[in-house]
Amino acid sequence: MCLLPRLSWVSLLYCLVSFPRVCRPHRAEDRPIIPSTIRSYADVAAGPPSALQGAEFAYVRRESSAGPLEPAFRGTYRVLDLRAKTVKLQVGEKEEWITVDRVKPHRGEAAVVPASPPRRGRLPG
Repeated sequence: MCLLPRLSWVSLLYCLVSFPRVCRPHRAEDRPIIPSTIRSYADVAAGPPSALQGAEFAYVRRESSAGPLEPAFRGTYRVLDLRAKTVKLQVGEKEEWITVDRVKPHRGEAAVVPASPPRRGRLPG
């Protein structure tokens, strides 16, 4: 059983001759140039995230052991230094290096009071 429609040999010959002209494979110079926003890991890791550029204060995401009703972020802490994958924050009297994956910049307009460090160890009493 033939799947092609019934064509005369003249129209079939015309289709075969015009096929390369009409359905030629796309060449690189025929395609439009579309700007790409895809960056390699090396480009991304070369500098800190743009959201943290110029941030004066930042929040730090809590560990996964926090309860469901606790806030996801603690802080605000002063940003001292910013590198490709780490941020140096003033946490109380100490300075800590924290990965940028756990840091979110503070975007508020009001005056910010830096937070005290989280309590560690046993509860008093």
